[in-house]
Amino acid sequence: MTSKKRPGLVDMGKNLYQSLTDVVEQFITDGSLMVEENEYEDRMAVCRECDSYDAKEHRCNECGCFLSVKGRLLAVYCPLYKWPGDALKAMQEGE
Repeated sequence: MTSKKRPGLVDMGKNLYQSLTDVVEQFITDGSLMVEENEYEDRMAVCRECDSYDAKEHRCNECGCFLSVKGRLLAVYCPLYKWPGDALKAMQEGE
């Protein structure tokens, strides 16, 4: 399923930078890095149903990330706030 064109390289670079910043901050704060396997599977189930999912490359066309990596990292979230727990992250970003 794919209906959206992936962002350009500059935007993907910005997304990667933000994700890495969030991962490092999370790790420094409490030493955690990865989600449990069941949470990863829950995230991927959501992605597979999303119009922005590129099944051929296992990438998100919204942010351009490789989901086999992004989906496993605790500090990152779906750019559309679709993963379990992302609603809270969306609210925190709005603060």
